[in-house]
Parts: sequence; C-alpha cells; structure tokens
Amino acid sequence: MSDTLGWVYYRLGDMKQAVEWLAKAQADRPQNPVINYHLGMAHHKAGNAEKAKEYLQMAMASKADFPGRDEAKKALEGK
Repeated sequence: MSDTLGWVYYRLGDMKQAVEWLAKAQADRPQNPVINYHLGMAHHKAGNAEKAKEYLQMAMASKADFPGRDEAKKALEGK
C-alpha cells in the first residue's frame, strides 16, 4: 500500500511525500524492481540525482520485466 500511495503522490507532483512513502515501501521489499523504479523516479523528479541513480540501477538489475523499465533506462541515460 505504501508503494501505491507514494506513486499517487508522485503523479500529483508532491515529491516530498512520494519519496517518504516509497522509501517505506522499499524498506519492506528492497528487491522489488517496481518499488525501486518508483523510488528512483521520485528522487529523479525531486532533483536527487545520486539517489535516483542508485534505485533505478537496482530496478534495472532485476531480471524481471516491469512496467516502466524503458522510462527507468531513459532516466539513467539522462534522456
């Protein structure tokens, strides 16, 4: 539920709340590529480049396909 709430805040443009809720979700499920993608994108939009890179790389390291993989790749490439 924390991931969903965090992603809603992301979509609404409230990166402070998004990062807070997504960090809680990531702490519970650190290997989940979707949660790492969401948290990485929230950090990216918040201007936290190093944190964004960390979580987006974790998401991309997963062998599992996930919605947003292409967007994560573009964010890592700086596009």
